Parts: sequence; C-alpha cells; structure tokens
Amino acid sequence: MLGGPRASGLDPTAHAYPAIVWTLSGWAMLHLVVGVMMQGYAFARSGAGKMTPGHDADLWNVTLYWHFAAFQAVTTTLVLGGFPLLL
Repeated sequence: MLGGPRASGLDPTAHAYPAIVWTLSGWAMLHLVVGVMMQGYAFARSGAGKMTPGHDADLWNVTLYWHFAAFQAVTTTLVLGGFPLLL
C-alpha cells in the first residue's frame, strides 16, 4: 500500500492528489496494523486459556474486523489504481 506512492514518486506536498493518495494508503495500512495487533491479542488470550467455546467474542470481533479491513483495503486499492485511468 505504501510502496506504490513511494515508487511512483508522488510527493504529498506537491499537490492535493498525491496528498490524498498518501492519506488513503496510510489509512488502509493503519487498519491493517491494528488488525494484526487485534489478532495477536486474540492469540494471546487463546494461549492463556481465557478463550473458551462459550466465551469467544474476541475471535468473533477479530473476524468481523478483518472482513472490514479487507473490504476497505480492496476498495482503497481499486480507487487509487482505477481513478487515474478515468482521467
């Protein structure tokens, strides 16, 4: 996500479009990092024996969050990759 704007040489201080590209890419990467942290928390609780079949809300929340993060990352990628083709 962040490799694309960097490799293409987009300077976020040069114009509004590169700034938007960097902002959307950073926002998507932030959500992916938070998802990894949530997944680690769920693994730690599972390893500590705190997660049982009756008390598995952490796992359900992480699963729901990953669905949101995947949708958001795909949408952001499609917008950033497809919008320049429309111009």
